[in-house]
Amino acid sequence: MREDSATEIEASVPDPDWLYDHRYQWAQEMALSGECVVGVVGADVPRELVLAAGGYPVRLHGDPHIPQGPGSAVALHTRAAQLLGAVDEPAVLLLARILSGELNFLTGIVISREREASLRLYYVLRELAQRTSGLPPVHLIDLLHLPRPATAAYNRAQVRRLVNVLPRWTGQSPDATTVTTAVRQCAAVRDQLHRAQQARIDRKISGIEALRLFAAAETLEPAVAQEIINTRIDDSQTRCAHAAPGLFLSGSPHEADTVYAAIEDSGWQVVGEDHDRGLLALTIDVHPAPDGDFDGQLAALAAAYGRRGPEATTASALERSRWAAATVRRTQARAVLSYVRRHDEAPLWDFPHLRAIAQAEGVPAVLLRDQGPGPDPVQLQQTLDALSASQTLEAQL
Repeated sequence: MREDSATEIEASVPDPDWLYDHRYQWAQEMALSGECVVGVVGADVPRELVLAAGGYPVRLHGDPHIPQGPGSAVALHTRAAQLLGAVDEPAVLLLARILSGELNFLTGIVISREREASLRLYYVLRELAQRTSGLPPVHLIDLLHLPRPATAAYNRAQVRRLVNVLPRWTGQSPDATTVTTAVRQCAAVRDQLHRAQQARIDRKISGIEALRLFAAAETLEPAVAQEIINTRIDDSQTRCAHAAPGLFLSGSPHEADTVYAAIEDSGWQVVGEDHDRGLLALTIDVHPAPDGDFDGQLAALAAAYGRRGPEATTASALERSRWAAATVRRTQARAVLSYVRRHDEAPLWDFPHLRAIAQAEGVPAVLLRDQGPGPDPVQLQQTLDALSASQTLEAQL
């Protein structure tokens, strides 16, 4: 990021609640200010490399609201669905936004392939780029998540390929100094998010607030993200902790806050989750190489993103259930809800293990499956009522 642009933006730090609903607007304003804004799809994309190449990484998301572009919102959604086939709905919504022309300000899009929907999105965009002018170029990074030397070598090669692509978009090649700086900046943001998570456990901030702070970290330049997170944590110290029972949210990742809002409106608080737009983002831990060791820095990034998780599409059900159990204990959650969208089948395989290990922790676990881009309000409320009834029964006993 250029220093003059950073100064301008820091002078008008956005409110995280406003930013959550206007992430693309903020990114477009950054592009208009002269930044090379790079869209990121998936959790396996090292945003440190985009920063080191002089780019501005913004995590893209699917949103039910599709602005009017060349064709109606319904027609765009229909075309996106036809191109992608039966995939998780957020990928369809994201492709519809891209087809609308709203994201043409992006310098490029980096997609990681940990999810089938993301891989299909890459192939569709690559094909469309050959026939349609104006679409941003795309690049796929394919990191594996296995503890093997061959996997480590493969991941290093994938990271090196991204390093070779980014300068074509930004005009700047990463080097040992810029990568080191970016690694430290992103680590500092994650440190602040750890503080935010503790504030959530202490009931100083809500689950929705935490989700929006994670989104801010995916959208903003690191220094600005740190300022926003610090401000929200500082403000939270003046609040009185409330006694809402904690709920651990498993299943599909959440690109909007509607499910969090419904849960917390029903008297629960989301104190943890196992998706990469929440707590799993904090499992990335880069062990820096010595200063000046460029290859070592790239290897450290490849290793850190390769061992992040555990996510439903990249880890075993046993690994995920154990991680969930540890988080339930740490957050003192009183129930587990697995919320799963249509065409996102991986979390369904996890649920039997998740339920068993939750029961071993003494908390109920329920599954709500086949949900659309937004929750079915009746089904969700019935599920939450059942969890509340179990809490009442436990208190009576």
